[in-house]
Amino acid sequence: ELNDPVTVTWSKPSQTLSLASSSLAATQTSQFNVNAPDMAIGESGVFRVNLTIPEGQTSNMVVNITLPVNLMLYTSSSISYIGGSITLSGMSLNQAGTYTTATNVVSFHLGKVSNSPDASTADDSITLDVTVVIASVSGNSAGKQLSIKSTVDFLDDGGVPLSTSMLIDIVEPTITVANTASPFSSVQGGDVIVYTLVVSSSGSAMGYNLSIVDSLSTNLRLLPGSVVLSPALGGTVNTGSVMNVSVGSYDVSNNAGAPLTIKYNVTVVNTTDMGTDLQNRVPYSYLSVPNTISTSACKTYSGTTKVSVSAKQPTLAMLLSSTSSNTTGDPYIAIGESATYDITAVLPTSTGRLIITVKLP
Repeated sequence: ELNDPVTVTWSKPSQTLSLASSSLAATQTSQFNVNAPDMAIGESGVFRVNLTIPEGQTSNMVVNITLPVNLMLYTSSSISYIGGSITLSGMSLNQAGTYTTATNVVSFHLGKVSNSPDASTADDSITLDVTVVIASVSGNSAGKQLSIKSTVDFLDDGGVPLSTSMLIDIVEPTITVANTASPFSSVQGGDVIVYTLVVSSSGSAMGYNLSIVDSLSTNLRLLPGSVVLSPALGGTVNTGSVMNVSVGSYDVSNNAGAPLTIKYNVTVVNTTDMGTDLQNRVPYSYLSVPNTISTSACKTYSGTTKVSVSAKQPTLAMLLSSTSSNTTGDPYIAIGESATYDITAVLPTSTGRLIITVKLP
């Protein structure tokens, strides 16, 4: 009897995991790690598992795709492709996986996978897609890395599961607005103040739907037609009693690295109280994703920039105009002599109650 042992190696399926697409093309570059794609808060993306199936049969195959709990929101899933020579006993084309909320895992119970021998690898693959949204939670911030894992299990064969994973980087916009005024002091009714807002971006992602609204105080009036954006950036300007600028998307890349400048003129009203501190507070806000694709996970960022301009104060002058003796003069007065002082007040174009108090020795 001849006995010649032979070792047979079972050819296992292989898999790749990638970010196939996302809702924002601008975040596809790698801001933090060159090997990790970027995603913004509120952005949706399709993670794709591509399985290469060896010829023959693989029993009871299950693919589990694990998403970060609370940080990544599951939206949908499907089997988007089944090779022509492959049949599945457990699922069919376009069928969704089973989602488990507690663990944030999407499972595809493929069952027995058969790949008919045909000496070709052209139709030997299965594609699984999982669509997610990056959650707007405190755990997600610029530079945070999220890990997605795909595990292939062979429940009947007792084989070692196959695992692969990938990382993505969270990116966020950071937009700041600086506010200056000219002149910044000694203004009075009828004077014109030029406000200049300088919008800068220093974040790792583009900001969207930037809105800057200056409602102006009751002592200021916007001069119609005075609002100028440089560059325009496709922004819209709505004026009246309110300076309102809206820009669809903004990043320094919009203007070759230069900031956005907004200039506008206002007039100080004649009823402004003398010496008033004219506070100009300008709130602004922007989104992590455009409002056209905004989801419940979209993050809103906001801030306020302010500058103060002081209204002109009245000026006082006091001079000795005459005395009862011709032998004395300013600043000398004899004992028993009477003197007359003139007090002159120069008032700005404004309103207010002026009280002059003279304290004698």
